[in-house]
Amino acid sequence: MEPASASGSSSHEAKRRTAPSLLDCTNVFIITSSSEPALCKIPTNLVVDPFRQKRLHHKSKRGCDQCRKRRVKCDERVPRCSACTRRQEPCSCWIPGSRRREVERSQEILAVDQVPRSVSQQLELVSDEVVNMLHMKLFHNFQHQTIPTLLFDSGAWETAMQLSFSFPSLMHAILCASARQLSFLFPDEQKYATAATTHLIKTLCLFRDDLSSELTPSNVDAFMVTTALLHMEMWSNVECVVFGPDGAMSYDPLQDRVFQHSLGVLHVFLSCTPLSLQVSSPLMPHIRHSSRNVLVNAAKLSRKSLENFRWFFSYERPLSPSLLSVPLPFVRESDLAPEDFWAVEIPKLAEIGPSKSKEAGYSLKGYYGIVDRLCLILSFLPEAQDEEYEGLSPELTTNLSRYLIIFPVLCDQQFVSMVRHGDPHAMVLLYHFYRAVRILVPSTEHWWAQRRARLAEKAIQQWLFRECARNGASV
Repeated sequence: MEPASASGSSSHEAKRRTAPSLLDCTNVFIITSSSEPALCKIPTNLVVDPFRQKRLHHKSKRGCDQCRKRRVKCDERVPRCSACTRRQEPCSCWIPGSRRREVERSQEILAVDQVPRSVSQQLELVSDEVVNMLHMKLFHNFQHQTIPTLLFDSGAWETAMQLSFSFPSLMHAILCASARQLSFLFPDEQKYATAATTHLIKTLCLFRDDLSSELTPSNVDAFMVTTALLHMEMWSNVECVVFGPDGAMSYDPLQDRVFQHSLGVLHVFLSCTPLSLQVSSPLMPHIRHSSRNVLVNAAKLSRKSLENFRWFFSYERPLSPSLLSVPLPFVRESDLAPEDFWAVEIPKLAEIGPSKSKEAGYSLKGYYGIVDRLCLILSFLPEAQDEEYEGLSPELTTNLSRYLIIFPVLCDQQFVSMVRHGDPHAMVLLYHFYRAVRILVPSTEHWWAQRRARLAEKAIQQWLFRECARNGASV
C-alpha cells in the first residue's frame, strides 16, 4: 500500500504545481500561434541550478611567460607555477613589487643538480616550517661539499645527517654550516650569508631549549655534533678584528667568541661523554682520539727545547718585537721530554659551572701551560725543520689541524682571562697560535679557520707593534 500512497501523493503535488509562464523561460525562442518569434528576457526571480551555472572566468594578467607561450592556464604560484614545476622549466611568474622583496628573502630558488629523493622526503619531517629549495640546496651541499672540510670523518657526519631529521637544532646547524661555506666561496652572493645568520639564530634558540632538557643516551650524540658545528661557526666569525677609519687593524679580545665561549663548549662535551659511553656511539672514537699523542711521538722534542721555549716566552721578559719570532733550533731525539709535560689538565665538570665561568683571574700556571702546548705546535713549522724536511704527512696534517682547532676549548681559563684583559704576553702567545693555524691548517680544507687566522694574526701583530712603540721598544 505504501507505493500506491507515494504515487498518489506525487500526482497530487503535480496538480498543485502551476504551469510555467513565459517569464520562466530563459534564452529561448517561443513560437506563437502567429509564427512570430519572441525573445524573452532573463527573469530575475528564476532559481537556477548552481551546478549548471557557467563559472566566471578572469583572464590571467600575471601568468608566467612560459604558460602564455603555450597558451595554457597559469595558476600564478610563486616563485614557480605548477606547470613550470611539472615541466622542470624556469618560471617568470610576475610578482608585485611589494611582495617581490618578501619572496626573495624567504624563498631563494637555486638550481639543484641532483637532490636524492630520500633527502627531499625526509626534509618534510624536520618540522612544520616551510622547506624550500634553498634548504634542499644547503643540505645537498653539506653532504657533498661541506663534510670533507670538517674535522671528523665522513662516517660521523653521515650519522649526524640522519640524527638531524629528529633534532631540528642539529638540522639548522647543518644548514648554517653549509650556507656559511657557500658565503665563503661566493662572497658576492648576500643570500648565503643571510641564510647562515638565519639558521644560526634558529639553532641557538632551539639548542638552548634542548640543553635545558634531560640528557639521555639517545640525544647526546646530536648535542655533541651540534656543539661541534657551533664551534666551527665561531671560528668563521671575524668580529674580533676591527678596522679603524685609517685602515689600521686592531684585535678586540672581548669579541673573540672562540675563546669567550670555549668553556661552554667544553661543558657540553664533558656532560655528554659519560652517557655516550653507555651506548655504541659512532662519534666517540672521533672524540676520544688523542691528536696530542700522535704529535708528541712525531716531534720527539727534548727537555732542552722545552726549557729554551719557556725562557724565550718568560712572563718576566719585557715586551719587544723579537717575541714575534720563533725560538730556534728545536732539539730532538735526545733526552726526550716526558709525555706528562704535554698533558692538558681538563677540569672536572663541577669546576666549570656557570659560577666559575666569568673570570678566572691571572695565573702563571695557566700561562706556561699554553707555552708548553705552543712549543709542540711550533715545532712543526717549516722554519723549525732540518734541511731534509719534505713536508708533513697527511696523518700529521690531520692531527695538527684537529689539535689546533680544539686548542681554545682546552685552554686554561686563567689564560683566557689574560686574553680578555689584553695582557701583552698573552697576546704574544695568541699571535703565534693564529700564525700556526694559518701555516699548518690546510686552506683548501678548513676554510672556516683560515680567514680568522689570517686576519687575527695581522691584527694582533699591529696591536703588539703599537704596544711596543708606546713602551719605548724599538720596532
